[in-house]
Amino acid sequence: MFIAVIALVNWDTEIEEFYAVVVFVVYSIGFLGIAVMPTGRDPAPCYDRFVRWCHVHLYQVRFLREVFKVNNVGPNPPAILSLSDGGRLEKYGLLYLLKKRLKRILIVDGSLIAQEANYSKSILKSMDQARELLHCEFVGFDGRDVKEQMRKEYVEAPKGSGKPRYFRFLVQYFKEEEDGTYSMDGTGEVMIIAPRHPDKGVPPRDGMGTTWADYGGDLDTKEWGPGPVLSAEEVDRLTFCCCECCHTSVGCVSKISEKLCMGFPSTSTINQFFTPSLFTAYHREGYRACVESNAEEFLYVHAQAGGQANNIV
Repeated sequence: MFIAVIALVNWDTEIEEFYAVVVFVVYSIGFLGIAVMPTGRDPAPCYDRFVRWCHVHLYQVRFLREVFKVNNVGPNPPAILSLSDGGRLEKYGLLYLLKKRLKRILIVDGSLIAQEANYSKSILKSMDQARELLHCEFVGFDGRDVKEQMRKEYVEAPKGSGKPRYFRFLVQYFKEEEDGTYSMDGTGEVMIIAPRHPDKGVPPRDGMGTTWADYGGDLDTKEWGPGPVLSAEEVDRLTFCCCECCHTSVGCVSKISEKLCMGFPSTSTINQFFTPSLFTAYHREGYRACVESNAEEFLYVHAQAGGQANNIV
């Protein structure tokens, strides 16, 4: 804005333009210098109170701190604490549960997964952070490399057989000794569940119930559908978002809707107007994912042994 004012004002002399540019540069350097000053140390330096005041009252300083990712390091809290849902650092909240060294952790991934290749992107990022911060190690079953096993069996399953809605792996907890060495401090098991499109997920296994009655439920089929198993036709018609009349199976409309709102099961989180049909579809798919992964047994067996398990949404 300051540069725009300089450009639009009809200056009388070139020297005044020069002075204006100098003032702008000096202000920018001053704001930058304040933004990068360290805070949080104890005892606090003499300039700490002034810098904190600038963080609170000068937007330019706050903006530069965010741009250059300047962090408050030390026992004293920052002048401004920004809160978020945790997605900026780690999507699942998995680090906190690993820090508690839990025996079993169930992750229910209801986030936006725009592409098939992204099914493992966030969990692998969380695992890398756990390795760095908590000294955890992750292995697949039978001692396999967890990253490759996840890619082969969860992300890039063989064509024709469908892709599973869950993946399980092991975590090994380590603690650092006084001499700098590490010793194992327990093990645990992690399972992640995520929805799939009916055409891309594994088909119902033999003996799997297809109606609510098969699971002892008494849900109204008019509101909740006949059962947890969805068909491609049911989800492909869930176009746009406003009301039931927005849903259609017309090909061109479906393609436009997919470009704007994406499609099931990756409906854009910008859409805050889930219709009853769309909500029911996600409910049914979530129920099926839990049945396919035996999530109840995963938690129940551990609870019977006196343990503790956690859901992460």
